[in-house]
Amino acid sequence: MNKKFGAGKPPTGTPSLAWSCVVVIASLLSGASIVHNIYKPDLVSPTPAPALLLYEIHVAHHLFDKMLD
Repeated sequence: MNKKFGAGKPPTGTPSLAWSCVVVIASLLSGASIVHNIYKPDLVSPTPAPALLLYEIHVAHHLFDKMLD
């Protein structure tokens, strides 16, 4: 039992960083696709709240300026 573990076999090497990044991004995208197909979220905003809020702030500011004149 003096033989070392893996003795006599050439090392397999490590994958390049580029291939590792490609595999990670592909797996994340495929996982997100599967989850999206299962849950099917409603991505439509019920009301245009930010635009309406900005308009109300603009009107209030305009009325406040008229009160000061």
